[in-house]
Amino acid sequence: MIDIHSDEYWKEEFTVTVADLDRFFARIQQDNKAFDLTSLVKQLVEGRLKFGHEVSPTVLKSWTGKESVRIWDPFVKWSFGDGIIVPRDVVGDGNDEDYECFIGEVISVDRIRPFHIEIRLDGHDKPVPYRYGNQDAIDVGQFSKDLVEKKYGEVERIVAHFGNRIVSALLHALESDERFTGLEGEWYLVHKLPIIELSIFKSMHQTLLQKTSFTLNDLLPMVQIDGLQNEILQKMAIQVVLQQLPERFENIGTLARPLWRARLPEPDQAQVTHYAYDPQTYEILCYPGQRLNKENAERLQELDIYGHVVIFA
Repeated sequence: MIDIHSDEYWKEEFTVTVADLDRFFARIQQDNKAFDLTSLVKQLVEGRLKFGHEVSPTVLKSWTGKESVRIWDPFVKWSFGDGIIVPRDVVGDGNDEDYECFIGEVISVDRIRPFHIEIRLDGHDKPVPYRYGNQDAIDVGQFSKDLVEKKYGEVERIVAHFGNRIVSALLHALESDERFTGLEGEWYLVHKLPIIELSIFKSMHQTLLQKTSFTLNDLLPMVQIDGLQNEILQKMAIQVVLQQLPERFENIGTLARPLWRARLPEPDQAQVTHYAYDPQTYEILCYPGQRLNKENAERLQELDIYGHVVIFA
């Protein structure tokens, strides 16, 4: 076996296993709170270093190896939605002892000031501004990375060097496991969330179709969730329901910052509510109660009236 302390292990052999996810499940269950991705990643790395190779089966058989998170690099261009790992002064006083690695996501790209972005970082209440592509940013980035490696030992060094692979693998594993749900960098257990009836969102579908898009914050006042005061968990409960209705709702944002949109029914799921006719020939194209075939639906779509005359059957 490759030495677990070697760079080769983290670049080539590291994987996420069934036992890793079971341990996360048990920890969240016991502590009864959501954990951010940074905490889970460092727990995983620390466990490997302390207990050695994991013999449990991998959960990454379907993972292509594509990395969804990158380590902060001030030389490269960053875009909205990019996953990122950055070394940061956790206190903000410039003390060399206070640098750690955090995982986050680019949530804003400044179109007026080039090379300026804002990042949502785990453990930070407010977005954090960053610059890239100029010498000051390059110098600060290298200084921060050097401090992480020098001051914080092997866990931080491994995250700073190989976090792109480790975090991307763990994200894939969590997203593929139906026991977990993630939002805004936090992860929790689906079975601990209150159950919201699907019928509530089915009845809201027509109203939400009038919106170009909507956020989970937009839905909070529209849904009563008893016995749960934590806002992030309330939004997770709503998101779980939306994910169970993929024919009606789709996320056009990112995992950490979802933006939702109501979908029109596919022709085989649609029922006509109003008469419609061709404005050129006056031919009646559909009538209330009718179930559409492909040809009818295509003509209604070409005339841009499909969404005005159908609902889910």
